[in-house]
Amino acid sequence: EIKIVSGWEEEKAYDEIEEKFGFYPVRMDYLPEGVVFEDMLLWEEIQGAQLLYSKDEKLIIEFRVQANNRTSSMGLDVEDVLQETYFIKNDTAEIIVNGYWVKEAEEFRWVASFTYCDVNYNVIAQDMDKVELETILENMVML
Repeated sequence: EIKIVSGWEEEKAYDEIEEKFGFYPVRMDYLPEGVVFEDMLLWEEIQGAQLLYSKDEKLIIEFRVQANNRTSSMGLDVEDVLQETYFIKNDTAEIIVNGYWVKEAEEFRWVASFTYCDVNYNVIAQDMDKVELETILENMVML
């Protein structure tokens, strides 16, 4: 069952993750100008959540939280072409960043993945330059 947390404030969405899953999730402390929180999808049975952010009414960032490692998967279509891979280290985690050309959408998409305190996280960003993505990743709040 998917629980959609529409119309909630970002802070309440993070609080819901903490309440339902029993851990304080990593949070994004920086968002590019004009990017706003939209909604959250929550899957209690698999301890997963997806926070959605938009800019000018277009989805631009998906932030995925997956506590149950056994059911975690992150994939793109076979047609998506890997263009770039590199690592970013912040104070507490090493983040792998992959850049893909998504043929179907005709756009470039970044997928950043890391594990912190046995929880998997993905930041999927589209229509965003590399510097903005790196600023988001370098400013993740990990307690």
